Amino acid sequence: MKKVIFVICFCFTFIAYGDELSDAQAAYERGDYESALRVFDDLAEKGNPVAQRSLGLMYFEGKGVKQDQKKEVKWYKKAAEQGNAEAQNHLGKAYGTGQGVRQSSKKAVKWHRKAAEQGLAEAQLNLGFYYVTGKGVKKDYEKALKWFSRSADQGNVKAQYNLGSMYRKGTGVKKDFKKAYEWYRMAAEQGHAGAQYNLGEAYRGGHGVRQDYDQALNWYLKASEQGTPIAPFWIGNMYRKGDGVKRDYQGAFKWYQIAAERGFAPAQFNLGTMYHLGQGVSQDLVKAYAWISVEASQGLKGAKEKRDNLATKLVDFQLEEEAWMEINYLTDQLAERRELEARLRELSEWDISEIRSAYEEAWSEKEEKHKDYNKILHERNVCRAEIEDIYSNALYLKGLAKDDANRYKDHRCVELTGELEELDDIDVKHH
Repeated sequence: MKKVIFVICFCFTFIAYGDELSDAQAAYERGDYESALRVFDDLAEKGNPVAQRSLGLMYFEGKGVKQDQKKEVKWYKKAAEQGNAEAQNHLGKAYGTGQGVRQSSKKAVKWHRKAAEQGLAEAQLNLGFYYVTGKGVKKDYEKALKWFSRSADQGNVKAQYNLGSMYRKGTGVKKDFKKAYEWYRMAAEQGHAGAQYNLGEAYRGGHGVRQDYDQALNWYLKASEQGTPIAPFWIGNMYRKGDGVKRDYQGAFKWYQIAAERGFAPAQFNLGTMYHLGQGVSQDLVKAYAWISVEASQGLKGAKEKRDNLATKLVDFQLEEEAWMEINYLTDQLAERRELEARLRELSEWDISEIRSAYEEAWSEKEEKHKDYNKILHERNVCRAEIEDIYSNALYLKGLAKDDANRYKDHRCVELTGELEELDDIDVKHH
């Protein structure tokens, strides 16, 4: 990717600097940032747009120099004003995110458009995304389709995926499953996980292509290997139902577990159900209750009722065991979320320590109470109140993390993956 970023367009620079730029590029690619910086800095000061763009990128990445967003924008702007398409696109990103410059969607659109009109595929993708979101420009799906198409024709994988989604949903264009399949196929073959999943869906349902369970399984597996949570869920469904494969409850349980541990609510419900029924695994009502409770906390219809029904089959000490399993799961999920969300790092340490100290204190008290089983039965209401309090605290903090993450996502939605949300339009039915 960095090699592509640093490809030098000699038609936009001075031929006299060709050898120096080539040497600087080579130095950068082998990690000799000091030598690259020396040349880029010298030529940038002399007004060379390619060197200016490259210098801006070094300040963005913090390679050879201390990361500095203001200097990054300074050099991108100098190059952009001379017509350098890559610099124009980078400047558009800066305005879109407000990094090193005051955030302005309108200015982001302006610079992405200049680069897009020069044929830069990434800029065409980004411009299309602004037309989808309606930020900085009037929402226009037809124009989004136009720019995504130009980008996709150059092989941009995200644009190909976006076109597949637009044709599948009929957004800005007449619904066409065959064209959706064709674009998803192009993106999937380039390794796009969302396209691989949707290609699996197309083969499973026969949408735009002849139904083929073998191909569906093949593409679901590829998507699952990249960590998508929904693909293993559908692999589990195929094994549980025997769609295109021999019915195998153990296989279904394995794939549901993978999807459940990735946080996919319907898989958590199905995993709990298999523990309840003893399908593909030894019956375990405690684990069944735990997984269905975790899923119920995410609001899936029917989960709360099933959880409450299971509760009637458990004795008090089992309910407590389940509660701690769930708190541990939620705490781990919270910790993982914090690690992934850089903007929440300052909150994560406090939040996680609060949950951990709370449940460790309650756990210590619970151990003392378990020394006298009869006593804990008499004090069950007290115990349940304590457990519920800690559990509610965990859910509350998890909710805070989710809200903060969503606000962070909204602020950076045009930073630009430039990619439509992969799971927004997936109709997940309860199976």
